[in-house]
Amino acid sequence: MSHRPEYLPEDGSGQASVAREGYENRQLKTNDIQLKLRNAIQSDEQKKVNKHNESVCYGCMRRDYALSSIFYCCQDCMKKRGTEALYKIVYHKPSEEICDFCGKWQKPYDVWQINCALCTKCNGKMLEFHRNYRENGGKKSNPFTKKMRRKYGKDYSMLLKQPARTINL
Repeated sequence: MSHRPEYLPEDGSGQASVAREGYENRQLKTNDIQLKLRNAIQSDEQKKVNKHNESVCYGCMRRDYALSSIFYCCQDCMKKRGTEALYKIVYHKPSEEICDFCGKWQKPYDVWQINCALCTKCNGKMLEFHRNYRENGGKKSNPFTKKMRRKYGKDYSMLLKQPARTINL
């Protein structure tokens, strides 16, 4: 297990208590699931992250400085990129979602939430994509949502959820 680092001072100063409290908070955040995932990634030679935070980028497959995060990926993009640089598939989306890599709206159950690392260049592309996505209305830019809003009005979800009539027997 992890031991107390040497850089934490022993004296009773306020700086020591702040440093100790920060260390304890970081230790609470590392749980067994994170440790298992980290060990699985570090044991694989291709996915391994070195001390300079360099790993394989899932977007361009180069070994470079990369940051790990969670993205949505469709079947076609996963077939193109493979699973070599993929850390973990987190969740299979049961609703319509936009793919972060190709930018197309996908049907329900065609998109996965994945954990992967992207380099600085690919992170910049992702930032630009999400900025445009928010400017164009975000979830409201979904083709299905647009169709339903045109047909039933802006409160279509409330209209469709309400029963037409309740019968009290």
